[in-house]
Amino acid sequence: MKNFYESVRSERQFKSLTGLSKQTFEKLLQTFEQALIEIPQEAYRKNRKNRSRRPGGGRKGQLSTPANKLFFILFYFKNYPVFDVLGFMFDLNPSKAEENVKKLLPILKRAQSKLNVLPIRVVKIGDELEYGLETVGTVKNPESPLILPETPILQKTILKETEITKNEPKTTPIDKNIQQTVESRPMVLIDVTERSHFRHKKNYKQKRYYSGKQKRHTIKNTIVSDSKRRVIFLGRTFAGSTHDYKMFKKEFFPSKPWFSNIKVCVDLGYQGIKKDYNFEQNINIPNKKPRKSKTNPTPSLTKAQKAENKEIGSKRVFVEHAIGGMKAFQILSTKFRNRAKNFADEIIFQVSGLWNLKIS
Repeated sequence: MKNFYESVRSERQFKSLTGLSKQTFEKLLQTFEQALIEIPQEAYRKNRKNRSRRPGGGRKGQLSTPANKLFFILFYFKNYPVFDVLGFMFDLNPSKAEENVKKLLPILKRAQSKLNVLPIRVVKIGDELEYGLETVGTVKNPESPLILPETPILQKTILKETEITKNEPKTTPIDKNIQQTVESRPMVLIDVTERSHFRHKKNYKQKRYYSGKQKRHTIKNTIVSDSKRRVIFLGRTFAGSTHDYKMFKKEFFPSKPWFSNIKVCVDLGYQGIKKDYNFEQNINIPNKKPRKSKTNPTPSLTKAQKAENKEIGSKRVFVEHAIGGMKAFQILSTKFRNRAKNFADEIIFQVSGLWNLKIS
């Protein structure tokens, strides 16, 4: 039986086939082997009465070793072939190749969870973003995996503007402390990643998924990253016609103090964020060029505004690097073909975990 993992000739070829280096692959393989044992055992205990044999019985498949199974699912993510090609590459029937992909997805997810590289999906209060900045992407020992608590352990005091009296001059020590506090706060970078999607046959669905900006059918996710290019938060998957800022408001309700202890950088797609959200001093958004009018026939930004935009762009570029790194996996950059429910959302979730593992 062919050992696909050991047949790779060089490190360059290994990265081209799986998207990871051999060293990172072996680190992931440790927890993947654990998940391969745990998940079938859990399923066996749950359906024990209806089973006629224990896990591991029956004929051995073509992907017999944990290394081959991990190599198989990573190859699918990196190159995204159709199941006929995937089956040919691994000496499998196309239907069996599809079955193996669906079977190995929860195992890969469990393995990444043990390493603590998967991003947060739901944020209830602002402190959870701070907690994610300190934990997500920091690879733990596979033997002692991190379990994320339901409530954040970081409860910090919020410095309100009302605590500053209006009669105090701007050069008081209190104001200097406030400025130092704002500058020392962690920063998150927010953007949206958009990927091509197949065209639905039903008219109302294809209209919902059609992006007027991209001129094609797409799906979108909100990405929250940091200056280390880690994906801290991954939003839900929306249809391509949904506006970026509308997606953001559904994930982060304006009524909550999200940015009390965190600075944030966004692009011009988030117009109105300073008006809708509190703590606008922690929100950085570029200056928008004014519209052309009779009174202003040649609109332009001032030198100070251009310099400010350049500074914001130099900070925000790291979220673009994170999105570009994720799209090195062809399953995110090629037109998405799979029609299984929630499959598109699960794929980007696990690819973002692989990216966090890759840069860790």
